[in-house]
Amino acid sequence: MVDKKNRLRTELFITGIIDDNVSNKFIEETQDIIDEFTSYKMETSYIKEIMQQKFPMITVTINSPGGNIYDGNLIISRIKEMQELGIPLIANGITCMSMAFIIYIAFNKRTADKLFAGMNHSSRSHYMGYREEVRSDLDHSDYMDDLYDKMIREQTNIPEEQIEASRLKCIYYGYEEAIELGIINYGYEGCEPDWDELDEKFNQATALAVQTFAQLMDMEEDELAITLLHTGLSEILGLNDEDEDEEGDEEMEDKKECKCGGNCECDGNCECHKEDKEDDEDEEDEVENKVDEVEDESPKTLGEILSKYEDDEDNE
Repeated sequence: MVDKKNRLRTELFITGIIDDNVSNKFIEETQDIIDEFTSYKMETSYIKEIMQQKFPMITVTINSPGGNIYDGNLIISRIKEMQELGIPLIANGITCMSMAFIIYIAFNKRTADKLFAGMNHSSRSHYMGYREEVRSDLDHSDYMDDLYDKMIREQTNIPEEQIEASRLKCIYYGYEEAIELGIINYGYEGCEPDWDELDEKFNQATALAVQTFAQLMDMEEDELAITLLHTGLSEILGLNDEDEDEEGDEEMEDKKECKCGGNCECDGNCECHKEDKEDDEDEEDEVENKVDEVEDESPKTLGEILSKYEDDEDNE
């Protein structure tokens, strides 16, 4: 049986003239990734998000002078499908011209080599036939150009005058200009960090640390979590038990009312008031005893756990 994880490709290539061979190959390779991602989502659906192993980033390197818009549209459609599923994608641009430029723009995250060369222009027609057929073909080209221009406006900061000028001539972009215009928007020097991605990395590192430390201390992860609550790390690790806090608040708010209904003039010195006070004191003692029992059952700090672990090593 073949292990899918061992053959999962995390780097794909779109190279050469974009035609049916390139698009069919891309669809075939990405289908394996979609199948693997579907299995990953099913397997992790019952695991807490902080404990989940992250699905690997898929890098698509593009080095193409362009090609057929219909095969390019098929590739773009698959890219959009993968992004909607939540598969992490990033485009690495080298030469991205014509249809390859539009494919590159379709990615939400776009990095590039310093030799990056981008170029945009309107679609071209080589149709030969009757005049009405040629007009129909040109109308369709205008329709496709409108769709591509809309994508460029949404995904970059290219000024409108450049977008309009690309209908009449080829507009070229180098590495520095591509960064300035938001064509390249990820992974370059001085790029604004992706805080969501950093947060995910931190959560996963924390989860791995908790798992490793629990194994080291020969403790269950839940038991370790209770211990960490006493160390001040609970807020960082997201281990606060809000339900327990709410239950504790409810117990504190549950107080007895005076049996006389508060209408007597005893200033709190009548028998019913004294009985209520004694009952409250008994309940407070009972709560304190329970807290002491819980604290006695588990160490309060990581230092105590570590010292206990060191003592065990010395005994061995």
